[in-house]
Amino acid sequence: MKNWKGSTGKWKAILNKYDIFEILSEGLNILSDDVPFAKQCANAKLIADAGTTISKCDFLPSELLEQRDDLVRALNSCIMSMRAHPDNEEDSEFEGFINNGLEAINKTKTS
Repeated sequence: MKNWKGSTGKWKAILNKYDIFEILSEGLNILSDDVPFAKQCANAKLIADAGTTISKCDFLPSELLEQRDDLVRALNSCIMSMRAHPDNEEDSEFEGFINNGLEAINKTKTS
């Protein structure tokens, strides 16, 4: 999601004095009335999506980000090897594999 409309910065969950969890970003509860409604909606959608994601794959979003970075490094290594292969010529299947790899890497980049 390249046009994030929710709260930015590091988020943290705290247990407040009423034994209720709050999620803070930049010192504000991300779902409180102090945060504009559109931002509250984006924050709530993110929380719901993160919960759905971990239910499906058993990985936190931060773990998926780490895996993504590892896979990009591995794919870059494969691309370099294919570019150096003696059979890599214009219009070869190597060129197609290289282009597919580069397209996949580009999809992972943020603005």
